[in-house]
Amino acid sequence: MGSPYAVAAVWIGLAFASALVSTRTGIAVSLVEILVGALVGNLAAVLPSTSREPSRLEHAIAARHGEGVIRGHRSGVATSRGGSVQGFLLVCLGGAIGTGARYQLASWVARIYGAGFPRGTVLINVTGSFLIALVMDLSLRTGAIPEDVRLFLTTGMMGGYTTYSSFNYETLRLVEGGTLALATLNVALTVVGCLVSGVLGLLAARGLARLAPLLGSGG
Repeated sequence: MGSPYAVAAVWIGLAFASALVSTRTGIAVSLVEILVGALVGNLAAVLPSTSREPSRLEHAIAARHGEGVIRGHRSGVATSRGGSVQGFLLVCLGGAIGTGARYQLASWVARIYGAGFPRGTVLINVTGSFLIALVMDLSLRTGAIPEDVRLFLTTGMMGGYTTYSSFNYETLRLVEGGTLALATLNVALTVVGCLVSGVLGLLAARGLARLAPLLGSGG
């Protein structure tokens, strides 16, 4: 499989390539504009402003729940306990890219190795476990990854990229086909592989966190 960094680079490349291939030019440009605007904190430049004064009903609801009416900064997009419009768009966009990357990678693996054993799903879940552990730990430990970017990468891209349902179905299909040994191997590879990959992701994040101050002082 190569080094974790090589796997991560291939995964990210497949994600963006699938997004460009599977969408029309106009839609792709619009999605990129939304993503770039959100990542730099300028979503207002992309989305129309929805800023308005809260109604009496909204004030009453806010007072009843003991919380003020929160409005998104700059863009004026209203937020609540359910999340913001910006966060929703980032998750949807990331999920679309992650799902496209999963489709491309699984199809490529199946063409090369055949569909007798779900190698593609195993590879996808293992690499996804590494990446989500890396991003989450690095973000929470150092703050180097902004919250919106973390949401886009983890809940969005990696949520669409990894798949438990495919793992479950493919395992049941192997059992029904009488290949109990392959079904057991699939479960073992997925569970153990994802756990080990997640641990490696945590270790990589902590290594990068220790390295960052040294690189900063060296500059």
